[in-house]
Amino acid sequence: MMSLASQKEPLTQTTIRDLNRIVTMQTAPDKSEVGVYRAVSVWLNGLENHPYLDPMNIRPSIDRLIEWANANQEKLHPVVYAADFHLRFVAIRPFIDGNGRTARLLMNFALAQSGHQVSNVQPVRQERYTYMDRLEQARSGDEHAFDQLIVGYAEAELKRRIETLKLSEKSIRKAESETRFDEKN
Repeated sequence: MMSLASQKEPLTQTTIRDLNRIVTMQTAPDKSEVGVYRAVSVWLNGLENHPYLDPMNIRPSIDRLIEWANANQEKLHPVVYAADFHLRFVAIRPFIDGNGRTARLLMNFALAQSGHQVSNVQPVRQERYTYMDRLEQARSGDEHAFDQLIVGYAEAELKRRIETLKLSEKSIRKAESETRFDEKN
């Protein structure tokens, strides 16, 4: 993912399918479904009357997602763009398996392309529940709550990075002061 992001490759259906392959290759029970758009209807458990996109509409919806991404990548703040991109992808739910992982990888792909730190949506149980709850709120029309969650993750990651850099600078200064050699040697 980082290699693709650093090359500033334009987003394509192949990139999306490849990212799904990355996250599902080791876990998919049926390897023939890895990176392949689903051909069956799906819905959240207990919400059969609220299905995700019909399989016939997946490819055109991904095309529209890519068009939206290309049109909005420079217009929106990178973190908001990444969160909105994530939401739009999840709403399509194009794969049998790995949609959430692929969405988070796509979000981090967008963050990395803009020079931002990748944000890890924590796998801790309570944070996962919050993440899932915010996704459902967004699906019901309240996208702001999800954007705020992702902004919080991005901010926490930036703070961690700043602390790491401060520690690194401190270590460098300490190492420079604790030597038997002068600058000439």
